[in-house]
Amino acid sequence: MKLLRIQMKNMNMKFAVILIMVAIMAIFAGCDNSKAAEEELNSFQSSGCGGLFVSMYDISGYDENMFSEYMGIPTYICRNYQPSNAKKMTEFLTNVNNQTENSYYYLLLGLDPAKFSGDEEELKAFKDAVPSHPMNKVEIILPIYPYDYWNSLNEKKYTALKEKYQMVVDAFGDMDNVYIYFAGDKLWLLSNANCYMKDTNYGLKDSVCNDYVLIETIFTHNSLISGIDLLDKWSHMDELMQTIREENLLNKTKLSKDKSYVFIGDSVFGLFGDPTSIPSVVQEYSGVPCYNCGIGGMAIVSTNETPGCVSLIDAVTDSSESSRSMKERLLSDYVSEPNRDSFTEGCNVCQENTKDITFFVEFGVNDYFTASDLNTAHEEFEKGIRSLQTRYPESEIVVLVPGYIVTPNYGIGENPTDISGGNLEDYRKLIREIGNDCGCDVVEMTEFPFLTQESCPDYSDGVHYNEMGRFLIGIELVRHLEEKNGTL
Repeated sequence: MKLLRIQMKNMNMKFAVILIMVAIMAIFAGCDNSKAAEEELNSFQSSGCGGLFVSMYDISGYDENMFSEYMGIPTYICRNYQPSNAKKMTEFLTNVNNQTENSYYYLLLGLDPAKFSGDEEELKAFKDAVPSHPMNKVEIILPIYPYDYWNSLNEKKYTALKEKYQMVVDAFGDMDNVYIYFAGDKLWLLSNANCYMKDTNYGLKDSVCNDYVLIETIFTHNSLISGIDLLDKWSHMDELMQTIREENLLNKTKLSKDKSYVFIGDSVFGLFGDPTSIPSVVQEYSGVPCYNCGIGGMAIVSTNETPGCVSLIDAVTDSSESSRSMKERLLSDYVSEPNRDSFTEGCNVCQENTKDITFFVEFGVNDYFTASDLNTAHEEFEKGIRSLQTRYPESEIVVLVPGYIVTPNYGIGENPTDISGGNLEDYRKLIREIGNDCGCDVVEMTEFPFLTQESCPDYSDGVHYNEMGRFLIGIELVRHLEEKNGTL
C-alpha cells in the first residue's frame, strides 16, 4: 500500500509538472501571439496606409501587389499575425481603433465563421469592434473551401457551420458600410483541389485569389451576399456537391502515368498559367504531368507581330540552333510570365524524349481574326502536324477543332473579318481535314455537351474561356482519353 501511495504521489507530481509546462507553453504562446499582434499594429501605423487587411484564415496565397491598394487607398496586409478566433480578432480590431482613432478608411476582413463560438456576447463584441462610420468601408470575405473539406463534415457539423455562416452575415445586416462576399459555390472551385495550396491548407493559390476573389467579388460585387442570398448559395452548393458525387468528378483516372501531355496552341491554353488553366485541370484529374506550351495571340499563319504554329512547334520539339533561337525569342517576347517555367519544362521533355508524349494541338481562332489566307493556313498547319509525326512517330496527337465564339462584330464567327479571309467554320474545316488526313485524334470542341452557341457567354468572354469553361474542357479531355483508351 505504501508503495502504491508513493507511485500515486509520483504520478500526481508528474501530472502537476505536465500541467505547469502546458500552462507555461500557453502563456508563452499567448505572449508570442500578442507580440505579433502588437508588431503588426505598429507596422500598420508606421506604413501610413489608409487600408488594412487582416484575416482569421490563411492569406499567404494573396498577391501583395493585387491587394496592396483598393480604389486608390494603400492597404496594409497583415501577413505576420493571424487571429486564431473571434476574441483575438476583436482584441486586434479594438486596439487598431484605439491607436488610430479610426483614421483609416478601408478594412478588408477574412472571417472564418468556424472560429466563432456562436455566443451572442462574443458576436456583439466583435461587431462593436468593426468600424460603423460611413467613411469606413468594410469588406468581409468568407473562406472558400474545397469539396473534400465540406464532404468530411458529418451532417451535424455541416449544419452547425452553415448556421455560423448565417449568423455572421445576419450580424452585419443593419450596417450600411459593411459588404460581405462568399464565392465558394462554384463547381470549378469546389472540385479542383489544384486551386488550393495544400490538402491541409485551404488558402487559395495566388492567381486564383487575384483573378477571382479580388475581381469577381470586391470589384464586380458578383459575390456580394445578404442573409437571403446566403441561403440560396448554400442550396446551390448542396446541389453542386451532389453533382460532384454523381458525376464522379473527384475520381482519378486510370490513364498511364508514364506519359507526358504537352499542350501547343493559342490563348485557349497559353493565356492562363494558374491552377485553372486547361493543362492544369487535365493534370489534376489525370495524374499525368502536363506542360503548357501555348501562346496567346498565336495563329497558324505567322503575322508581322507573332510567329506561326510551325515556329512554335519547332521551338518546342526541335533542338536545332534556329529552333533554340526561336525558343528564346518566344520566351522573351511572347510566353506569359506565369507559363515560362511550364513552357521551358515542356521543351525539355520533348527534346529529351521521343515517345510517351501525347500532344494537344489547338489553333484557328486567331487566323479567323487576322484573316489568314485559307490556303496558306492549310499548308502551314499540315506542315506543323507532319513535323510532329516525323519527330514523334510513336506519339498520339490530339487536334482540337475550335469551339464557338460570340463577339459583337462577328456573331458566332460566321462573318469573315476581311475579304481575304474566311468565316470561322472555314478554319475549323481545314483543321478537321488535316487532322483526319494525318490520322490524328480529332476532337470537336463544338460537340462538348456544355458548350453551345447559346451557352458560350456563360463559359467565356466570347473568345477566351473563363474558369468554369476551362475546368469543363479539361474534364472533357480527360474523359475523352479515358474512353479512347478503354478505361472509362
